Amino acid sequence: MIDQLPIFPLTGVVLFPSAPTVIHVFEPRYLRMVDECTAAGTRFGICLAMEAPGAEGQTELAAVGTTAEIEVAQDLDNNQKIIFVRGHERFRVVDYRFEEPDGLMRAEVVYFNDDPACAAAVEDDLLVAVGEQAIEHFRLLREYAGVNLSEPEWPRDPVSLSLALAAMVPFGPTQRQALLELTDTRERLRLLHYQFARHNEILTLRQQIDPVASRICASNGRLDHVQHLDPASLDRAQRRGRGDG
Repeated sequence: MIDQLPIFPLTGVVLFPSAPTVIHVFEPRYLRMVDECTAAGTRFGICLAMEAPGAEGQTELAAVGTTAEIEVAQDLDNNQKIIFVRGHERFRVVDYRFEEPDGLMRAEVVYFNDDPACAAAVEDDLLVAVGEQAIEHFRLLREYAGVNLSEPEWPRDPVSLSLALAAMVPFGPTQRQALLELTDTRERLRLLHYQFARHNEILTLRQQIDPVASRICASNGRLDHVQHLDPASLDRAQRRGRGDG
């Protein structure tokens, strides 16, 4: 079934189902879109705006996006708004056009979900392993940042869980977009397990390295205390920096 959505292209933003985000709206066409969606209780689509390959300074629209529901719209000065939205369905852009007179993009889209067979094939061991890495990630963030981050309540089904975790893992936009487009739940969970484990190792290393760096600075560059840093951890950090794994 084909639906029509106004599209809000955003640089650096990949919205996942159930995930929240905040958008500063100031262009007239998007202010009009927000007013129309708020009045009618309808959603709009968010798609990642990416740099076009081989065309410096030009952008292209990702073919997959997520519908956004406006939960709060707050008026600012100078006819601007801050909107708080939450993601819902994933969609693929089939076709699009630009409306007159302001150039708002309106697209024909089809909604999709993960392949049910792939979701059903997810092993319990994989779910447990990913969950453990995610819990460890939040623990390390709390310790490293020194803030009280509350751990969210994770969805129970593999598809929703994988998408919720994908919204939280510290990826760049291109990697996040790839996770959004995947329809293989098991592959998404495998990628998340690897990335959570990798980032957890980096956070652990930083917890060791940062105090040492502070002591070196405090001692005018003397390296007396570097011996307290695990040599194996340093070797892993160097290999990460070279891209060796």
